[in-house]
Amino acid sequence: ATHRVLQSHEQRITAAFERDAWGLGERVDAHLRGPQRALLAMFSLFDTQQSIEPDEMRRAAARWLEDQPNLVAIGHSVRVPRTALQAFEAQASAAGPVPDYQVFDRPESGPLEGDSDVLAIRYIEPLAPNRRALGVNQLSIPAARAAIEQLL
Repeated sequence: ATHRVLQSHEQRITAAFERDAWGLGERVDAHLRGPQRALLAMFSLFDTQQSIEPDEMRRAAARWLEDQPNLVAIGHSVRVPRTALQAFEAQASAAGPVPDYQVFDRPESGPLEGDSDVLAIRYIEPLAPNRRALGVNQLSIPAARAAIEQLL
């Protein structure tokens, strides 16, 4: 009889755990659905246009940033060969959103001369609080690099 009571108790605990885990999974999924839609919308914008002007990026990102309180920034990065960086920086500086656009590696990355490409943040909104991120080579951030390499 004691064995049946323990077995019944374990089944109740297992059922409660599974119910709670499922509910938590549903809440996490719902929490991430809005940011996922924002990312897909921004991807579609850049995928369907030859080029995007800074004002277009600002307007497109503004709606998502207003509607999704968990999003603090939306950006767009461009893969650029290191050999083409000077021309890319000149074009980005001329087009905006800032006149002194420069690609840079984060200091904690160590030497990256062996990399043939950079993955530079070209646009980020809202710009003012995120200005320091504009131009960062995401491959120079160890955690970002690891995630990017898994995707490629």
